[in-house]
Amino acid sequence: MGNIVFIDLETSGLIEKSDDSNTTRYPEIVEISLIDDKGRPLFGCLLRPKVLLSKKMEYFHGISNEDLQGYPYWEDVQDAIKLLLRGKHLISYNLAFDEPILLHWLKEKVWESSSCLMLQYAEFKGERNPRYPDQYKWHKLPKLTEDIDSHIALGDCLSAYRLYKQMLPQSDSEEEIGLDF
Repeated sequence: MGNIVFIDLETSGLIEKSDDSNTTRYPEIVEISLIDDKGRPLFGCLLRPKVLLSKKMEYFHGISNEDLQGYPYWEDVQDAIKLLLRGKHLISYNLAFDEPILLHWLKEKVWESSSCLMLQYAEFKGERNPRYPDQYKWHKLPKLTEDIDSHIALGDCLSAYRLYKQMLPQSDSEEEIGLDF
């Protein structure tokens, strides 16, 4: 397996900071998918949270509390996740969301480095943000999987992988578009 691992998470909610900013509450991971640098699934699993999902989150990602019955808890899979991520370069479409949650639940950073494909894609498209002209406009992850639901972790992970491959120049030189790891 190469050095790159693509990751996508579905969660029980959003990261919440208290008003005084001294406390942060992290949502539980209810689905995780990892694929390697060839687009092959390494790990994919629904996870049963300790708290019930809100209707809002069920609507958002389409995973219901009933769907999660009988699946393992995070504690049951975290050692396997650590093993698969150890020393790797992590690529996530929304790294600012996925990485802090993953770090919180793993309790240690086992990956060597990480990058946000959403920011790289924004720069690749070259469209300026009208509200912040010094920044590129963010874009929704394109659906590049016809055979898999678009908003499950594996579907998003494979779409991110395929987008990454489309962004690479013909020479496959990652350095040419700033994807140096």
